Amino acid sequence: MYKLFQKSSLLIYSLFGLALASILGSLSSESIFPRNFFLALGSLLFVITILKLNPQSQERETSARFTTSTDWGVIDLSVVEHNKRTILSLTVKELILWLLLLASFFSLFLLVFYPRRYDLLSREDYIVETATALLLFASCGIFIQILAKLMHFYKPSNIFVIASLGLTLILFLGGMEEVSWFQRALNIKTPQEFSGNVQGELNIHNFATGFSHKAYFFGAFCLFIFLPFLKSETSLLERKVFSFFLPSRFLIFTGALFMAYDFDAYFSNPLPQFTYLVTLFILIFYYIWRLRSVDRTFLLPVLIVFYIVAPVIFLNFAYQLGENAWRIGEYKELFIGVCFLLYSLETLSKGKLFESKDLQKSPWS
Repeated sequence: MYKLFQKSSLLIYSLFGLALASILGSLSSESIFPRNFFLALGSLLFVITILKLNPQSQERETSARFTTSTDWGVIDLSVVEHNKRTILSLTVKELILWLLLLASFFSLFLLVFYPRRYDLLSREDYIVETATALLLFASCGIFIQILAKLMHFYKPSNIFVIASLGLTLILFLGGMEEVSWFQRALNIKTPQEFSGNVQGELNIHNFATGFSHKAYFFGAFCLFIFLPFLKSETSLLERKVFSFFLPSRFLIFTGALFMAYDFDAYFSNPLPQFTYLVTLFILIFYYIWRLRSVDRTFLLPVLIVFYIVAPVIFLNFAYQLGENAWRIGEYKELFIGVCFLLYSLETLSKGKLFESKDLQKSPWS
């Protein structure tokens, strides 16, 4: 057993070392092809390293379809004909994914054929920005309910309460920043202290727009893709607060939709390119090795095709928006808002278990 552990550890360290060396090699390369090749190799080795952390996790139960989950109270809408699954066999989660995919394809359609309308919808106080703020406020409201449930069972100093309070504040601040603290709605003049704001608005993130957006997008990648993948495929985050607050594997697939909404960073900025490639390899892994045998739907292939094609379309048609090409990021923020709403609902369903379980025997205690 000890020798096996040593061999396993040696393999993990070797894979991680190769991944790190490939990523560093991509940063030092001035030519586009070698840089992209090494970064892709590093991203692939990084995903493989995670999968090798817990070899026994590969033997976990995979008979259940990935769209069903006991920790979200999914309502099964399956339609079965002659004991065979048909295209109409849907669960709520699968239906959500299809609707989000259709919305994503519709945004591509607008960008290609009606770029002015695409731009119009994402302007300040229009549909995209308003919907993003509403999604964040709705998620904040749900986390207030979660916080109330947790405070009923725990002391205010408990890590569950603190984490829930932190998420509540983050969502509230995110929604308020999105609408500039209702400055335009209330016709408030921008204070002199905010004269350094890029857009001259009553918000904080536009003091460092580029950095704040990158941090927000990378944080969303970690929360909705990387950490659920780590939780699903290893045993590192199985217990206590991690099990309660981390999203399920379902959020990886919804998160992949917003990850496709960059148009120029994949070839010029290593960090967005790295997160894009890691997400792509995770999707391919689930389709080929884990989920294809138990889920015959063509949902995953369609999602992968969109994920690959969308950035190319954004890159080729962004010039039609001219100086407003950054508005593509507004659509990305919208889908992040959708992920936050789904995440808050998922967490709320876990919170309901506190009403029926002995907390001393809870898997999160």
